[in-house]
Amino acid sequence: MKFFTKTDDVDLLQETIDRLYYALTKWSADDEEYDKITDQIIKLKKLQNDTTHSWKPSPDAVVGAAGSILGIVLILQYEKIGVIASKALGFVGKMKS
Repeated sequence: MKFFTKTDDVDLLQETIDRLYYALTKWSADDEEYDKITDQIIKLKKLQNDTTHSWKPSPDAVVGAAGSILGIVLILQYEKIGVIASKALGFVGKMKS
């Protein structure tokens, strides 16, 4: 189960960086174009590092967490009414990594 999803912008950014790396193979290190391409790669890598920290939780993780919380609340409400068996706690979902 994945807890985070990547945004499409990060994938597009990585594809652009890959294309620039491929373009570097066509130039020698002495050419001006080589310097321009490497400058662009450096800028895009900085941008990529900034965007990779903006992860969004996946819908599966949100639904799973909400279900676990709802289960805990239901068990606690039932506990107010009657005695709870120890096996009832097995219904509460466990976090998986």
